[in-house]
Amino acid sequence: MERWKEIPDFPDYAVSDHGRVKRLTSRTCARAGSILRACARSKDRPYLSVDLCANGKRRTEMVHILVARAFLDPVPFAGAEVNHIDGDKTNPHFENLEWVTSSGNSLHAYAAGLADAKGEANGQAKLTAAQVLEIRALSSGRRGEQAALARQFGVTDSAIRSVLSRKTWSHI
Repeated sequence: MERWKEIPDFPDYAVSDHGRVKRLTSRTCARAGSILRACARSKDRPYLSVDLCANGKRRTEMVHILVARAFLDPVPFAGAEVNHIDGDKTNPHFENLEWVTSSGNSLHAYAAGLADAKGEANGQAKLTAAQVLEIRALSSGRRGEQAALARQFGVTDSAIRSVLSRKTWSHI
């Protein structure tokens, strides 16, 4: 049986333990009891979200966070994140959610094969795979060469050392 709870800060709306959101009061564009359509904002971030209005202001809220706040234990610590246990970011059912630390969320993503931080897929990457191969081809191990390569590719000496020693980019 689907359970519903009013959403704090949005008294005109309720969220269910299945991850559905509905309007509790009638407005010009929607009647009381109407279910809001949750959608993913982008392919890169497939989390379901809904637009809610309160005091004349509209805010976009992530459905899984609304469900966690309503149906899981209170937020256990500052900075807690909501993890999708099955790895499916479009499944906001309360039994699929848990509070975790940021690092715990990242570890789960890697363990479940959801995150691929190698090479250019890493959001922090400053080089491309082609540049890494070029750096390795240009390197002869001469003194002072790393600084010149760093200037040429717009990165630090340390980044060049890491590439050459295969501390980073070891997969190519």
